[in-house]
Amino acid sequence: MQAIFIIGLILCFIKSFDFIYLFQIKEYRLDRFFSMLNENNPLVIFYFNRLHLPAKKLRNLSIILSVLVIFITIFFTIKPTNLLIIWLFAFYPLISFAMVLLCVLISSLPVNFYRKQVINKAKSLVNQSQAVFIGITGSYGKTTTKEFLFQILSKKFRVAKTDNNQNTDIGIALSIIKNLKPNTQYFIAELGAYKKSEIKKACEIIKPEIGILTGIGNQHLDLFGSKKQLIEAKKELLQALPEKGRGYINQEILNDVSNASLIKDLSCKVIAYSNLKNAGLEPPIQLPIGSHNLVNLTAAAVAARDLNISKTLIIQAIQQIRPLQGKLSIHSGINRSTIINDSSNSSGEGFIAAIKAINAYPQSKKIILSKGIIELGQEKKSTYKKILSEIYQTHAVLYTTDRLFKSSDKKNRVFFFSNENQILASLNSHLGPDTVIVVEGRFTSSFISALISNRI
Repeated sequence: MQAIFIIGLILCFIKSFDFIYLFQIKEYRLDRFFSMLNENNPLVIFYFNRLHLPAKKLRNLSIILSVLVIFITIFFTIKPTNLLIIWLFAFYPLISFAMVLLCVLISSLPVNFYRKQVINKAKSLVNQSQAVFIGITGSYGKTTTKEFLFQILSKKFRVAKTDNNQNTDIGIALSIIKNLKPNTQYFIAELGAYKKSEIKKACEIIKPEIGILTGIGNQHLDLFGSKKQLIEAKKELLQALPEKGRGYINQEILNDVSNASLIKDLSCKVIAYSNLKNAGLEPPIQLPIGSHNLVNLTAAAVAARDLNISKTLIIQAIQQIRPLQGKLSIHSGINRSTIINDSSNSSGEGFIAAIKAINAYPQSKKIILSKGIIELGQEKKSTYKKILSEIYQTHAVLYTTDRLFKSSDKKNRVFFFSNENQILASLNSHLGPDTVIVVEGRFTSSFISALISNRI
C-alpha cells in the first residue's frame, strides 16, 4: 500500500509541472488562468492535457521546490488507507492543481515586493529625466507603432523604448531602468492591460506627455468584462496626458459611435489620424511594408511631424523600415514554401489582416495555421464567424487546434488537429513552392523553427 501511495504522490508531482507551465504562460495571473479554463474543456486540461515543462525561471523553480516539499510532508505525515489511495488516483490532477495554486499565491509575496522596488526605482529615474515620455496603447498595433515611431524619431533625436512586447508595469519599469539614459530625449513606452487601472498604473510610472491609441477591438474582452470597461481602460492613457499634451487616436475608433465616451472630458488636445496625408505625405511613397501596417505607420508619422521631424527625414525613415519579426514577416519554409509569420500575438483584427495578406499571394495553395484567439469571452463565437467569413472569400483553408473554429465552419474549410505535431505531419506531406502559409498567433518556438528552417 505504501508503494502505491508513493506512486500516486509522484503522479501528482509530475502533473504539477503542467499546471506550473500553464500559470507561467498566463503570467501567474489567476484571472487569465481561469479565463483559459472557461474557454476550454477543464476536463481535458486537468486529465488529458499533454505534459508541458515550465521554463527554467527562478519563480518556477521555487514553485517546484515548494510543491515537492508539500508532497514529501504529506508522505511522512499521512498514513495511507485504501479509500485515500482511491481518492488520490481519481482526483490527482485536482490535488496537484491545489498544491500549485497555493505555491503560486505564496510566491507572489516576494514577487510583489520585488516589483514594487523595481517600479519605485523606475519612477525615480523618470523624475530625474528630462526626456519626453510617449505612451502607446490599443487592442492591436502597439508594438508595430512603437517600433515605427522609434525608427523615425531616431533620425533626429536620442530615443529609447520599452523592449519587445514588454508592456506591463513591471516590464515598462525594467525597460526604463535598462534603456533610459541621462541624454535620452524621448522614451516610447508600449502600455498593455487586461483590466481597468493597469494602464493608469503604468502612466503613473512614465507620466506621458504624448499618447497614441492604435485601435479598439475585443482582445482580452473576457478579462475586461465588457466593451465599456475595455474603452475606459484604454482611455486611462488619454486621461493621464497633461493639458499641453497630445493624444493621437485612430480615426476608425472615432467613427464607431459606441466609442464616443473615449474623448469626453479630456484636458489634452485630441488629434485623429487615418492615412499618411495626415502627416503631409503624399503618394507615391515607396512603402517597404504591407498595407496592413499603413495605419500604424501613419500614427508614427503624424506624431513625428508634430515633434518637428522634417518630411524628408520621415520619408527616409519610412523607406528604411522593415517588417518586424513575427508581425507578418516573410520567410522561406518547408520544400520552398512561403511562410508569413504572424505568431507574436493574435486578435480578430490581426487575424483578418493576415487573411488579406495571404490572399495577395499568387500561390495556389493557401493555408492559415491558428491555435485560436484567447480571452474573447462572449464575443469569441461572433469573432470566429467574422474570420471564417473572410476565409470563405479566399481560396485559403484553416488548420487549427481550436474546436470552436471547426464547429463554426459551414463550408468545410477548417481542418482540426489535436496538437502542433499533427499539423506539422500534415503539412510535411504536401507542401511545395506553390504553397503559402500564415502562422497566426502563438505557436511554440520549435514549431516555428521547424516550418521556417525546413526541418520537420
